[in-house]
Amino acid sequence: MLSLPGNRNELGKQLRKFREAANLRGSDLGQLLELSQGQISRVETGKRRISPEGVQQWLEATNADSEVIDQLVAAARRFDTEVTAWKEKFGPGWDIYQQSYAGVESAAKSIKAYQVSVIHGLLQTPGYSEFIQREIVGLSDEQVTAGLTAMRNRQRLLYEPETRLEVILTEQVLRHRFPGAAVMVEQLHRIAQLAALPTVNLAVIPTDNDMPLPYMTSFDLFSMPDDEPDLVIIELDTHEVREADPDRLATYERRHHALFTSAQTLTGQAAIDFVQEIAAEMTATIFPNASGQH
Repeated sequence: MLSLPGNRNELGKQLRKFREAANLRGSDLGQLLELSQGQISRVETGKRRISPEGVQQWLEATNADSEVIDQLVAAARRFDTEVTAWKEKFGPGWDIYQQSYAGVESAAKSIKAYQVSVIHGLLQTPGYSEFIQREIVGLSDEQVTAGLTAMRNRQRLLYEPETRLEVILTEQVLRHRFPGAAVMVEQLHRIAQLAALPTVNLAVIPTDNDMPLPYMTSFDLFSMPDDEPDLVIIELDTHEVREADPDRLATYERRHHALFTSAQTLTGQAAIDFVQEIAAEMTATIFPNASGQH
């Protein structure tokens, strides 16, 4: 009786067993499926996505019976969508969660981000991140310290010349003072500073616009090296969703492109100026009697 795989690694191991049972070398199967021997190896070790159609072709080439094919094709479809509760994500520690995110970001050829709820992690100041970790997630002092260190290490990516980050923020994210006005002013100045880097392409969607698209939900879209599947990570209230299905990824790609290139969206220096204007307005609420003299 076939033991159903619980993840992509286990699926790869089962596919290898079927290949070996059919007395096929990796290069032989690769010829049949139009894959390189290296790609076959990465599928078998769970490092490379294989589509449900690819699983079917693989198993047919290795003479698996129809029931096995149906079960493993269904498993491949499940593995294209990984849903994990935030409690599970944060359980091992916020620093471990940040490191897992950093691993995907550093491997990606480009990152296309869209945020309608909070400042993107790569742009967060320590004060902003600490508020989220301490007050929203409810971490201890020790956990917060570890999380902030992991966050700083993650953000070094922006100073790597090969990095490509296209990030869209909505105006309400920039104006939302949930961690306090002082923290937000510092955060806004940090965004403007980072947006001047050649690795960062910032876009801002003003609230007062005629954009025909709804805002929907936040996501990060990662374009990965050729032998790895592209990935989108979607943030929901209770779960994180990771999608690798190309058709679903295309939906997020189209949305990001439409929002980034919309005539309603501010980009380049206009986006930076807009962020700085909000920072100046917020600063005035902190120091209402300031004369501007030093």
